[in-house]
Amino acid sequence: MSEIHIHTLLLRDAATQTIANPGASHCWHRLKDYYLQVDNELVKKELVEYLLLQTPDEGVAGFLRSTWLASMLNDDTHLAAAGRILQGIAPLDPDRLVAFLVFAWARILSHVNNRTAFSQAIRDAYFPEILHKLERHLSQLVTVRPLARKIERIQKVAIITPYLSSYPHAPTSMTLHQARILIEQGIEVALFSCLDLTVPGMPHLLGAGESTTMGAFDVAKWGPQCPPEIAIYQGAECFSVIGRWGDMLTHVATFDPDLVMSVGFYSPLVAPLFEARPVLGLNIHSVAPLNAVDVWLCASPEDAGKTHAEWGGYLANSIGWHHPYRVRRKPTTTSAVSRQELALPETALVLISAGYRLEMEIDGAWATRMIELLKSHPHVTWLLVGGKGTMPHALKQMPPQQVRVLCEQDNMPAVFQCCDIYVNPPRMGGGFSVAEAMAEGLPVVTYSDSDGGCKVGGSAVLNDTDYFSKLAALIVSADMRRQEGTAMQTLFSTTLDLDKSGPSLLAACDLALQRFTGRTTPVIS
Repeated sequence: MSEIHIHTLLLRDAATQTIANPGASHCWHRLKDYYLQVDNELVKKELVEYLLLQTPDEGVAGFLRSTWLASMLNDDTHLAAAGRILQGIAPLDPDRLVAFLVFAWARILSHVNNRTAFSQAIRDAYFPEILHKLERHLSQLVTVRPLARKIERIQKVAIITPYLSSYPHAPTSMTLHQARILIEQGIEVALFSCLDLTVPGMPHLLGAGESTTMGAFDVAKWGPQCPPEIAIYQGAECFSVIGRWGDMLTHVATFDPDLVMSVGFYSPLVAPLFEARPVLGLNIHSVAPLNAVDVWLCASPEDAGKTHAEWGGYLANSIGWHHPYRVRRKPTTTSAVSRQELALPETALVLISAGYRLEMEIDGAWATRMIELLKSHPHVTWLLVGGKGTMPHALKQMPPQQVRVLCEQDNMPAVFQCCDIYVNPPRMGGGFSVAEAMAEGLPVVTYSDSDGGCKVGGSAVLNDTDYFSKLAALIVSADMRRQEGTAMQTLFSTTLDLDKSGPSLLAACDLALQRFTGRTTPVIS
């Protein structure tokens, strides 16, 4: 019996088991394993059609089926179906809801390439509705939380962040930077993280068995980036997410902050705090955070001063405060790195892209055009830095002297100094690396309506034609590279240098306090 035939028989056997036990996650996981081993697309297509006829489309079984289909078919319409089904499953399981949010967020980030598409995908997957359910559930369960009181001056700030991770995790870095800036302004700060991205038993809650593994937060490894005078509270992973949130609210109540700063896209922990404290939001993306906040720090000046109901009627309207400061320029004493150490040709013109998801983001028509550009400029090398340093599938046939991959580096400024042009793929994310490249004086090519595009402002391009025209011009002109690089470094200094952000951050805190006073005065005066 051939190996191909055995894989087909095993797949059909797993399908029979899954149909008999559609609410058992281990059956869907076994089905996934054999589905991925079969190369015959017709067999796989027939299997999916059969599953759709023979398995439930609602309840836990329907949810497992939809998340399985979303992963196996790489089709986010099934993601939307899973989000819809999830809201009707009773009793409510916060772990399952949070597991879906983590899973869906990762998929959306790997599939969309601009802010508009990102926001729509988040709405399509029912993020606002699911978070509203979680927040109501949490508010009904917790017995200890900060009591509402009159606040006249902000002296203590509680920073809420979904996850603190290992160096050099960019969202953790951003959280620590905000803490440092507030401390330098004379404010007492404490950090609170419930490790929302790690859900107990997460693989068993999803059809394809996905889970999130994050490096542990180690104060020593973050070194001077972690202010020594700050208190840090983290949830225990052995507890359910609702257990962590309840425990953390007790710590926040003991700290008794004058303002809550939420750093991240969403955290259900913020909702009960919004009832009693002013809340300032800083998203890791360039869209409004999916939390109830009084003020959000927006990257785009077009959002400043506008009240937002970006996510529908579940959140109170927030107002944007233009505050794109996100990155601290590393000291010039950072250890130098040579091209030889990076295995880069000394005479090459080096393009660089950085990011955790480059393996997925470099794909399709855009990757094809990049390959064509590289082939027309054989002296150009493209350096990809991030994650595990895996070569994107679309680039596997490129000669090694033209495409070089590196795993995540903890000394990116020194790496940027070995390169000539920063190339930002069409994606959400990438804003941190764009800003770091700007700080080192690299010209940047990036699309508008994206996290990276919000950093470079008018220098962002609108479409593929403009993108590749600009990149080609930069490759052939050293003068243009110098001029664009100088402009990017100046723009970083005037709008993105974190060390200059203190006054703006304090003004945003004051505005949050004003809005809080306005919405609560009849209650707490």
